[in-house]
Formats: sequence, structure tokens, C-alpha cells
Amino acid sequence: LLLLLPLLLQPSRSEAACRSLACFVDYLQTLSCTWDGAPPAEPQRLSAAWADGPGGFCDLLPAFRNGSHARYTCKAEQKLCVSRDTFAVRVPKLSRGAPAAPRECGPFRCHENVKPQPPFNLTATASPGGYNLSWESGYPANDYLNGQLQYQLRYRQKGRAWSPAGGPAGGQKLVLQDTPTLWLLPQELEGGMEYELQVRAGLMDSSHYKGTWSDWSPPSSLRTPPRGPAGARWVVMPLLAFSVLVTLVAFLCKQQR
Repeated sequence: LLLLLPLLLQPSRSEAACRSLACFVDYLQTLSCTWDGAPPAEPQRLSAAWADGPGGFCDLLPAFRNGSHARYTCKAEQKLCVSRDTFAVRVPKLSRGAPAAPRECGPFRCHENVKPQPPFNLTATASPGGYNLSWESGYPANDYLNGQLQYQLRYRQKGRAWSPAGGPAGGQKLVLQDTPTLWLLPQELEGGMEYELQVRAGLMDSSHYKGTWSDWSPPSSLRTPPRGPAGARWVVMPLLAFSVLVTLVAFLCKQQR
């Protein structure tokens, strides 16, 4: 019996599965679960159900898988996912032979397990004063998460690795409020280079909602104007045109007197 005691105290494989499962809602229509650690050799059939409200049920389908984790997603209406709503995820028991009854993991509180949807339509435009970046969050004005988000931008020169260090070669920037715009000064990027940019959404530290960062947005590109003589012309020519326009207007006004 003493020899069997350690085996009896070990958690079952289904209990271990629940501890390896992290599930999130985006308060729009996507529920996602990530299986951390070594996922089962065969894809599992997961299903989720809301504790309250009709129609809160969906089957999670495999979306991504590698040697260290697997991701499952489903599309389901989440208007009922208010602060006190919860959902549970059913995981099949990992046993050989005949199928066993699934284990229910959770409950997960919606407002404590939020993963916003990735931003989209990231655009970057260059001007003499710097670079204007903007994107869309996808959350309408009446959504629960509207006004609750912050953003993180990452940028790098084409061909370089992503790095949080910062500098002209690449780095990261935080936008600590729910404003989908960011301004970069000319000296923050190197002239005459092509950059790749991405942005993701997270919850403000002061928000009632808790969770994790979204996935990164689809990449966007930016070609910075050259510095030096060519770059100087890029800056001076608009100013010269403006000066000529002002002189012409002053001359016409003088002729009309």
C-alpha cells in the first residue's frame, strides 16, 4: 500500500490537462484555448459552454499546433459574457481503449480571462515632422472593452530580428491609453530604410478586466525618406512651394489695391 500511495496521489492525466489549459474570450465572438506544455499526440475535441444564458455553446477546433502547445478556437456570441458570467471547457480524458467521460475544466470567469482581438488596418505615413501610425481595434463604442485597452507597437528594419531594445534598427513602444494612434519622431527611425511594423492590444493596468495580450496584427511596412542631400530636398521642396504660394498671394493682393 505504501508503494501504491505515490501513484494514488498523482493527478490524473485529465486533471493535468485542465492545469495546462488557458482559455480566453475577446468579448466579440472568439473563444480560444491554448494547451501549454506537450499537447496530446492526437488533436482533442474540446467544447465550451457558458454557465448562464441560452445558446452559449461551441466546439473548439484546432487552429495551431507545434511541439510545445496547441491552440483551439471557436466562434460564439458573447453578449452574455458580462462580468459575472463564466464558461467551462470539456476535455476528453486521455485514456486508451474505450472513450471515457470528458472532464470539465473551469469555471473560467469571462472578465478575468480576456484576450482582445488583434488590431488591424495598421497604416504608417511619413511627413517632414515624423511618422504617423494608426490602426483599428474592432471594438465599437458600446462594447465592454471600449476604453479599456492599451497598445504595444513593435518595429524592425526588414531582415532584422524583433528586439525590445529600441533604436533605429528596431524596438517597441507602448500606448498607455485606448487611442489607436502613435507618432514617431524622425530620429527614431533610420532614413532610407524599409521597416516592418505590428501592433497588439492588451488591457490597461487599471481596467476591471484582466487577461493577456492579443496576437500581433498583420504586418505593415514603411519606407522612410532618405537623409542627407536627398532627404533635405524632401523636406525643403514643400517649404519652398509654400513660400512661393505666399509670395504670389501677397503680390496679387497688392495689385488689387
